[in-house]
Amino acid sequence: MAIIDTDLLIQYLRGNPLATKYLDTIIDQEGEMKTTIFTVGELFKGVYESSNPAKTEREVTDLLLNCAILYPTLDSTRIWAQITTELKTKYGKQLIKDIGDIDQLIASIVLSSQERIITRNVNHYDKIRGLEIINWEQSVK
Repeated sequence: MAIIDTDLLIQYLRGNPLATKYLDTIIDQEGEMKTTIFTVGELFKGVYESSNPAKTEREVTDLLLNCAILYPTLDSTRIWAQITTELKTKYGKQLIKDIGDIDQLIASIVLSSQERIITRNVNHYDKIRGLEIINWEQSVK
């Protein structure tokens, strides 16, 4: 099983038929989805930015009932520090800013769990050494 990034869950919540098809397939095959606590935080940020926070919060909460939520560990924190240092050394501070801390933290949990990440934000993750990326949007076309 792979770990789902925020973009796929947001597209599902927005009713994107490709996202719905992809997540339905995961649930049928695996019985549950996996995501990170950082993705959960991004989803709840969207709740409070929405025009109808109460409705959006219900939708997010219902979605998360089908998710195993992964948390940072000592190992993932060490990996995050390694990712940040490698990206800064190889590509400079601007790339780190463009990717953002949250996506680096998500990647560190994926790597420490020895999983793959499901996202269409390939450019946020493709420079992180050892990270296997599944582009969900291309997978369902």
